[in-house]
Amino acid sequence: MSFPNLIDLLKLSPEEKTEEDLNRLISWFTKICPTFRELDRSITRSIVRESTYISVPKRVVITQQGERGDCFYIIISGAVSVYQQKTLDTDDDLGSPVSDDSMQSLDSHISKGFEIKQYPPSLHSSYFGNFISNIDSGKAFGELALMSKDCNRTATIVAVDGVELLVVRRQVYLDCFLDHQTQELHTKRSFIEKYRLFRDWPVRQKTNLAMALHLYKLTTGNCIVSQGEPFNGLHFLIKGQVRLVIDNYQHPKQFKKLASELAEHITQNKQKISR
Repeated sequence: MSFPNLIDLLKLSPEEKTEEDLNRLISWFTKICPTFRELDRSITRSIVRESTYISVPKRVVITQQGERGDCFYIIISGAVSVYQQKTLDTDDDLGSPVSDDSMQSLDSHISKGFEIKQYPPSLHSSYFGNFISNIDSGKAFGELALMSKDCNRTATIVAVDGVELLVVRRQVYLDCFLDHQTQELHTKRSFIEKYRLFRDWPVRQKTNLAMALHLYKLTTGNCIVSQGEPFNGLHFLIKGQVRLVIDNYQHPKQFKKLASELAEHITQNKQKISR
């Protein structure tokens, strides 16, 4: 199914989506979104049927730290950045939280009908707080607020470029997604508490890390990283085994300075021996 056709199906109301439409959407989301692979098909069906599609321009604040959240988002295409203030009060080194009417978030737009506004290019990203991570297509965000009693957003999320989202309402989340997300969050927090590098971190830093971590289950033969490709993050092995394969012939290209110094050292030794 082509991407434009997918978007056309997502724009349909729940009542307009046929069984054939839902099957095509389920197949597509299962391929691009790791979260859906862990869900029962009936749950995935309910989510894609009841959820809505929205396209967000770049530099739009999607969720604002401290606001009440009533939905979470799955990224269809594009990427978002996650920022977090130390506190919700004014902080000299971070700037004030985004709270005025000129900077309403997409959350507010959805729930209260505010006009969507982009923040100006001149506004530095540190205005939103400390940068936590980027989240790209196939991943979800905003669920932590739906799992808490007060439903307050714990971070500010901003569209990096144009981003297309599937919006999952709170009630759909509670009916279909809560058990799975609660288990995933428990797994991440349990890992953080047991891993000696993280277990003495402050609670806020552990929370930030839990937000940045993404769980994956891979089958035998799947490649996790390839030698020579750009670094895109750390991988922690929670369960199972991996095989490490190294191609020594790639090292001169990967470590050019070291290879050059080694070649020079060998040349100098040869010259000494020849004398």
